[in-house]
Amino acid sequence: CGGQWSRQMAKTAKINVPLHSCEHFYVTTNTLPGVHPGLPVYRDNDSFTYFREWGTGLLVGGFEPEAKPIWTEGVPPNFEFNLLPDDYDHFMQIWDGAAHRIPCLEEAEINTFVNGPESFTTDNQYILGEAPECRGFFVAAGFNSAGIANAAGAGSTVAEWITEGAPSSDVWGVDIRRFGGFHRSPMFLRDRVKEVLGMHYAMPWPRKELESARGLRRSPLYPAHAEKGAVFGQRYGWERVNYFMPPDHPATDPTISETHTVDQPPHWLPFVQEEHRHTRSKVSLFDVTSFAKLMVQGPDAEVVMQRLCSADVSEIGKCVYTGMLNEHGGYETDVTVTKLEHEKFIIISPTAQATRDADWIRRNIRTPATPTPTTTTLECEGEFEFATVTDITSSLVVLAVMGPQSRQLLERVTLAPLDNGQFPFGTSQEIDVGPVAVRAARVTYVGELGWELYCPVECAPLLYETLHAAASGELTTKGPTVEEPTDPEEEPSGNEPLVPIDLRDCGYYAIDSLRCEKGYRAYGHELSSVDTPLEAGLAFQCDWSKDFNGKAALLEQKSNGVKSRVVTLSTQEEALPLWGAEPVYRDGVLVGNVTSANYSHSNGGQIALCTVEHEDVATKGFVAKGTYTIEVGATMVPAKGSLRPAFDPKGRRVAGDYEDQLQK
Repeated sequence: CGGQWSRQMAKTAKINVPLHSCEHFYVTTNTLPGVHPGLPVYRDNDSFTYFREWGTGLLVGGFEPEAKPIWTEGVPPNFEFNLLPDDYDHFMQIWDGAAHRIPCLEEAEINTFVNGPESFTTDNQYILGEAPECRGFFVAAGFNSAGIANAAGAGSTVAEWITEGAPSSDVWGVDIRRFGGFHRSPMFLRDRVKEVLGMHYAMPWPRKELESARGLRRSPLYPAHAEKGAVFGQRYGWERVNYFMPPDHPATDPTISETHTVDQPPHWLPFVQEEHRHTRSKVSLFDVTSFAKLMVQGPDAEVVMQRLCSADVSEIGKCVYTGMLNEHGGYETDVTVTKLEHEKFIIISPTAQATRDADWIRRNIRTPATPTPTTTTLECEGEFEFATVTDITSSLVVLAVMGPQSRQLLERVTLAPLDNGQFPFGTSQEIDVGPVAVRAARVTYVGELGWELYCPVECAPLLYETLHAAASGELTTKGPTVEEPTDPEEEPSGNEPLVPIDLRDCGYYAIDSLRCEKGYRAYGHELSSVDTPLEAGLAFQCDWSKDFNGKAALLEQKSNGVKSRVVTLSTQEEALPLWGAEPVYRDGVLVGNVTSANYSHSNGGQIALCTVEHEDVATKGFVAKGTYTIEVGATMVPAKGSLRPAFDPKGRRVAGDYEDQLQK
């Protein structure tokens, strides 16, 4: 709780608390007509200003769009209870906006000018929780000029964290483990907080991307994507392709400018629609290198993983989608685990959860410890376990080849059999794709036949080129079949040229619309530390024949019956987009909020996932019988509810069964 000194204080203990100071301004005026003690606090978000009564005058301050960072090297050792020099030139961007709203300020006399330093974080959210670098080191800092407003809730949460070992509510948005080592760079922090301070009053447009401190983490294929017209977003420092701009629609075209709206379809919708439909009908290539990748290995690796994972992960070569649960049965994370060897596992996690997931695994490896309020019960039972956790995210590139023609494409450049019998869904094998050795995992997050290909970073460009060359028909691993000539003077001929396959690079916006159609859950949306597999509709992740974290709580919940379920809502509304968090009503009664939403480019309309809370939600037929409406602004949008995915509910396409599907 060191305020703007927290970064420096934590650094002495080798702990990362990424915040940075900015100059922050307000002024007070002389007496102004109409000012009285009952005057409310007034915000004008358009001009980034606020006003409130100050005696017989006004206090005028603001959160300007481009702030003024200070002390990148750290707060000076002799600075305490001091102010910074006046900067009227910088403050004028606030004052001019305020004077436009309250014209009498143009003639007002400024009594005091206050310029004081305040600290801001990289995402405008404060920092709470136990530092992953050191057990028992708790942080409550980076309140972004909102410390007084958030003090009670933050203080209560940290107190509960210290005394009980974990907060009882989902606080992932402010958890210190949302940061990685790359966030500690003072230069990165300086450049980012310039923009963050203004976020207080800026409109939080759906899918708005921050513009500052970009390009920090890039896939080796970043230049190739940029050349093809990629529009990038940022996640956990990674530059990721959101979508590709078609060649005939240059980014400078004013008809597709980055104009943000909430009440009409976004400008990028047609581009994402094409990528979505291409994936459903042909084959697409997604660069998903940003996935967090952890290696757990050691003599006790399997014991640890079997305890932490709700599913059985003991079979070598099997890719298992599983939860890692807390003692209450809630998700600490949802991951895909593959046992590579007897003592070696690779874990694929959501991009932003590398620090959190590594910390959760490490703190649950049994070590000799004295019980304290913050140690898990696992630390104080049994004998010492030897297993290590290593973040290998930056060592591997991941290319996902997805769609009905994915097998046909890969068969051109590998000798490995890819049929269902020899390479079934949910398995992983080492194969060669052209000259590149890869680990191929037959999994999907888009609901299509496909493989994720893992290769060393330095091999990524060649793998990418190989796949595109195979698609164009220029390259195949299969050698030509030489036929005996019927005419002694005729030269032997090889096979006929390969028919080109329409392989297309696609982005994360398409992944999201594809996964919503399939009802695939996402951490931070449908899943959190207070949501269980039974509530999420993911009970198949639980192997009840073995012990695992949270099993007792789940058995109790199973016996008592769940009171909430993740439900798929389908609506034919297309003109008014759903963005998430909209209230959902069943038979006129509020039952939850939208957790994920996107356009259904396969079925038409839109898809929303929602956690419906109701005493009878577990009753057979309850979900389908209800009449649902989604409140979008002042409009009530009708929807149909189901526990099944809106698209391909039987999962035939994932199995490679496309009979009568592509014409549908």
